[in-house]
Amino acid sequence: MAAQPGIGVRVYEAALQLYPPAFRREFGVEMVRDVREASLESAASRGWRDVATFWLAIAGDVLMTVPLEWCKTGLPLLALVSALPGAAFLGVLARVERRAWLLVPEQVADREILALVLLVTVVLFLILATILFTLWFARPRLSRRR
Repeated sequence: MAAQPGIGVRVYEAALQLYPPAFRREFGVEMVRDVREASLESAASRGWRDVATFWLAIAGDVLMTVPLEWCKTGLPLLALVSALPGAAFLGVLARVERRAWLLVPEQVADREILALVLLVTVVLFLILATILFTLWFARPRLSRRR
């Protein structure tokens, strides 16, 4: 029974890699130590059902806190804001295709101009997304310690 807590703790250590780096640096060592101690105590004093319940509670905690900690970093908001221009562009293209007011020209030269306009539009949206990412990562880091 002593080998199981070691395996569980190693799995928990691996699961800590899902947390944001700053969170891992601040709390990772302490979290692993607490789980290791609680796991050994649980394995020594309780039956296998209690050990299974303990690890299910730990798994539930990881599944709930990982998304919460990432939301605190603001990265999901950045991804959403960066994806909005592309999604808006795709929405416009879908409306244009549905209304069919932009017909693909039959002449090759006109098709090339249309392709060039669409390519330039896509590149401009990619540049906008890159600027948003750059501004986000270059912003001054505020201390969030409480």
